[in-house]
Amino acid sequence: MSGGVPRRSLRVALVVGVVLNAINQGGTVFRGRAPVYWKVALTFVVPYLVATYGAVSSRMAAPAAAPCSRCGAAAPGDGGGRAGAQPPGLV
Repeated sequence: MSGGVPRRSLRVALVVGVVLNAINQGGTVFRGRAPVYWKVALTFVVPYLVATYGAVSSRMAAPAAAPCSRCGAAAPGDGGGRAGAQPPGLV
């Protein structure tokens, strides 16, 4: 998992968590009472887990990029090209 997924998921969790906590716990806080802290924490954890799962599962489901059919150049991130590939018909 790259460093971009956890950072992006954390940003999503912070934004969504603040909004949901304001909706769910706002009345309690504005009345001067303490919120239910495990609910506050869970309201941040759930969006983080959902965003991370979505990003990772999307990356894992994406098909691998194929080399260029005209020139055989490797696709970005492929690093392989056509070196060692069997000629057509000799599979």
